[in-house]
Parts: sequence; C-alpha cells; structure tokens
Amino acid sequence: MDRWCLCGRAGEDGSHLFFRCNQVKEVWRSAGLEAIRCQLSLCTSAKETVRQILQLNGEARLKSIFILNKWWHERNAVREGDMRSSADHIAMLSGQQTLELTKMESPAPGLVCRHGRRRWQRPQQGVLKLNVDGSFKIQEASGGWGYVIRDESGAVIQSGWGRKDFACSTLHMEPLACLQGLGAANNLAFKIWSWRQMQNKLLKQFMGMSSDSPWSEGSCTK
Repeated sequence: MDRWCLCGRAGEDGSHLFFRCNQVKEVWRSAGLEAIRCQLSLCTSAKETVRQILQLNGEARLKSIFILNKWWHERNAVREGDMRSSADHIAMLSGQQTLELTKMESPAPGLVCRHGRRRWQRPQQGVLKLNVDGSFKIQEASGGWGYVIRDESGAVIQSGWGRKDFACSTLHMEPLACLQGLGAANNLAFKIWSWRQMQNKLLKQFMGMSSDSPWSEGSCTK
C-alpha cells in the first residue's frame, strides 16, 4: 500500500489529508483556526464538510477554503518531488488571499448601485471606453493582465488577456495591463480611421463618376 508523502501514513482519505494529519494541523494552528479544524474533522462526509464550511462567517469561511486549496496543491507538489512549504508560509498565503478577496468585494465610494456592487459607467455617445486590470499570484511569482473596450451601450468591441511569468507584484501587472490596453485601443483607432478613409474615397469615386458610366443619366443607348 502506498504511503502518503507528507506524513508516511499508509493509505489516504480526505479527513486525514485536510484535518487529522499532524502536518496540516500546524497550518490550521498557524492560521488561528484550530477550533474550526477540530469541528470539521468530526464530519463524516465531504458533503457535510462543505455544509459546515459554508455556515462559517465570511473571513473564516474564505480562509478555510484557501487552506484546503493550498494544502491540496502542497500535497501534489511534494508528491512530485518539490520541497515542502512551511505551515506558517501556507497560512500566511491563505490569509493574504482572504484579505485581497475581501478588499475586492468592498465597493469604491461613488461607484456603487443599490445592491452595493460596483457599477460600470457608460461613456458618452460615440465614444469607446477602455477598462484594464492586472493580477498577481505570490506563490507562483506570475501575473495576468486583461483589457476590454466597450461602446456607449456596453457592447464589447474588443478584449484581450495574457499571462506574465516572473512578475514582481500587482503594481507590476497593472501598468502592463494599461500598456496592452492602450496598444489595442491605438490599433483599433487606426483600423476605424482607415475604414473611414476608405469609405470617403469610395464615396468620392462614386460621386465623381464620368458621364460614360452606365449609371449616369443619358448613358443608356437605344
């Protein structure tokens, strides 16, 4: 029988993996959630465990979910030969992600609707609006960027996204998202200008057609 890579226990089940293993107990204690770990360790099924987690208050619920997620990735990484992260490090990352997600859910003053969510503001008639965003994953030292261009009705005209390895921080990714978005907006503006120039040229050619054109008055022969 295979032994679990983190503690050497013969066999593996979800309750031991996430709540009963001595290694994972250190993570829950470091995160200040030992009481919750004890409560969840008494669950007899995955469905009951999920139900108990969803009944926790906001911050404890989020932090518990992040701990489970990170411990699962930690288990797989160690199994593939990577060095094990410390319990304090895993707990710290889980706390940071909880804080970041909590901040994202808090709307900025002046940009809220009746339900408390951030509202996208429409541009003026005939104007396109560019929105950009950047993200950063501390544990992977990588980030992502994205942009979307909409018209006054909210219809998406163009969008794009990408990944950046060896990123430094969110402050690194957000300017990169701006550069990508502005570059796309510039190319789009050039395409629109070229299309309008072509329209004007074709219109001038049509209006200045010679008298021998088959569309001109008197050009038809009997």
